[in-house]
Amino acid sequence: MNTTDPGPGHVLTAAMVLTDVRRRVLLVRRLGRDQSWTLPGGIVGPEDSPGEAAQRQVARQLGIRVEPVTLLTVHCIRRHGQPGQLAFTFLGVQLAARHLTAITPRRRLISAWCLEEHGRACALLPEHIADRIPGPIRPGVPSTAYLETIPRRPGVSSRDSAPGRTGPARPQTHHPARPLPDRHPAPAPNAPATIRSYCEGKSNDQ
Repeated sequence: MNTTDPGPGHVLTAAMVLTDVRRRVLLVRRLGRDQSWTLPGGIVGPEDSPGEAAQRQVARQLGIRVEPVTLLTVHCIRRHGQPGQLAFTFLGVQLAARHLTAITPRRRLISAWCLEEHGRACALLPEHIADRIPGPIRPGVPSTAYLETIPRRPGVSSRDSAPGRTGPARPQTHHPARPLPDRHPAPAPNAPATIRSYCEGKSNDQ
């Protein structure tokens, strides 16, 4: 997720988990050096609340207006010698056919988008972002989870981290993943079974 330093303290970011009638998760691939898949979202502006920022970023990146329904996770990422990040991840209203057909990725920001089953989506996402998505996706009502990632201290041996991992240790506080709530409005009867994973020539560069 692209961030800027607003000054002392933590950088605030907000993203939204969007799912279709089949509970597939919408991912975007942004332009730039980092071509990994991520959730739609971005920086929280000085005049935004986190929920407003998530809604604004989805509209800016995908051309659709989707309201946040539930706050899923708050993730505090601490860093040595530089501002940390406080990331808010919301669940958005379920995507109906009208949302899917209206998606118009902004070419200067998004190179591709796709809908993937929960497990596949988490495999495509960077691990620290995948940790923010509750799962498996099934009916239920989650409570908000708090995650905290702290940098590994000098001299900490590899056995103090999860096996096979390098870099920062696993989140210090990591609540068990919770299911997404099944309280969306009924989907349109003509909701597509599949969706394109590339922009197909649409643009929204206004």
